[in-house]
Amino acid sequence: SNWRAYIFTLLRGFDKGVYEAMKDKRGRPRPRLKDEKLTATLQAMTPLKATAPEFVPGQAWGGAPKEDGAKEEKAVTFKVTCTTASGESVGIIGSVEALGSWKDSAVVSMTVGSDSEWSSPPLKLGGGEVEYKFVVLGEDKAIVRREDGNRKLAAGEEPKAAAFGEV
Repeated sequence: SNWRAYIFTLLRGFDKGVYEAMKDKRGRPRPRLKDEKLTATLQAMTPLKATAPEFVPGQAWGGAPKEDGAKEEKAVTFKVTCTTASGESVGIIGSVEALGSWKDSAVVSMTVGSDSEWSSPPLKLGGGEVEYKFVVLGEDKAIVRREDGNRKLAAGEEPKAAAFGEV
């Protein structure tokens, strides 16, 4: 294929008119194979979405596709019935970071509703099995009572309403 380039170079030097005629006959610019591949690749790509979240360098981007089979994590709310003395409150502690990783200083406080029913804020627990227990907190937010055993919540399971101490 280099002989063609050589002949074109010779013709350009000898007879400019014949050279221009050959160029016109061949077509100018001559499409290159790599350009054809690039065009085909661009046409096969997924179209861009104008509604996609803006990407800002250094910040987490919310538009990345989920891994195969990954579902968006759902927040769960824990509920427990517990009678407390004046000034006491109820909290929850457990095996995952959202539940304090069993650290007494990281108990998740719950709010009381009607009939001594306590509810946690919505929590995202991650994908695996979670162990947890309910605790009673004093006025200083230190644990004064805790359930004896641990409760278990399977991945993706919704926690059931419980009674304090009935594990």
